[in-house]
Amino acid sequence: MKIKSVISLLVPVFLTAGCVHTHKVTYQPTETVAAPTGGPTVVRVYPDIGANGVAASDDMELARSIQQMLARDPAMYAAAKNADIEVKHGVVILRGTVPSDHERFELQDRLAKFPGVTEVKNHLKTPVP
Repeated sequence: MKIKSVISLLVPVFLTAGCVHTHKVTYQPTETVAAPTGGPTVVRVYPDIGANGVAASDDMELARSIQQMLARDPAMYAAAKNADIEVKHGVVILRGTVPSDHERFELQDRLAKFPGVTEVKNHLKTPVP
């Protein structure tokens, strides 16, 4: 009788343990944004992810266009290599460091003239001499 009771208690435990190990849950976002990789010269341009976990399509397109513009200009790309460029509802937010004030204002001016950009918030810093 005791053996039957022990077995009836242990069988559900073993079945549940086996079930836990056979089911794996993986996270799959609804929209994937390719993150650039390749070393320290990567410029990070990304759209803001909203409360629902998805970036607005206009912001996604604007971020891609800015990234392409920087890729076509080696000097600006090199200047922005330590900068983060965020796009949020057409507003471009600059963070990080650039080599000089000239690059800081040049990047701000070029992005302010970019189609689709409504405002540029420049939080870039320059190294202290």
